[in-house]
Amino acid sequence: MRKTIITIVIILFFISLYKDLTIGTPISSNINQKKDNSVTAVNNKSFDIVKIKINPGDTVITVIDRLNPELNSYDIELLLKDFSELNPNVDPNALMVNRYYFFPKYN
Repeated sequence: MRKTIITIVIILFFISLYKDLTIGTPISSNINQKKDNSVTAVNNKSFDIVKIKINPGDTVITVIDRLNPELNSYDIELLLKDFSELNPNVDPNALMVNRYYFFPKYN
């Protein structure tokens, strides 16, 4: 019984490998369009883009504050909006440690 199950798993693995290599996974053109739109929207803003690795205890606000020490006051909603534009599909309230994110460095 055990040999039969292992044989079936191996056969299914090779079938899926064959289908993946011959058919492949289609790349959605919507993903490329979203990237292009966000880049053009971000390029019109007055900030540079910096890639930062998140350390334990870091939040969007603390990282932006470290990058922009010259800012005396700031609009938190604007900061979160700019972060979300740079990192679509990322929850600004749930950053993961040891991952890289893009942050705005304001001019």
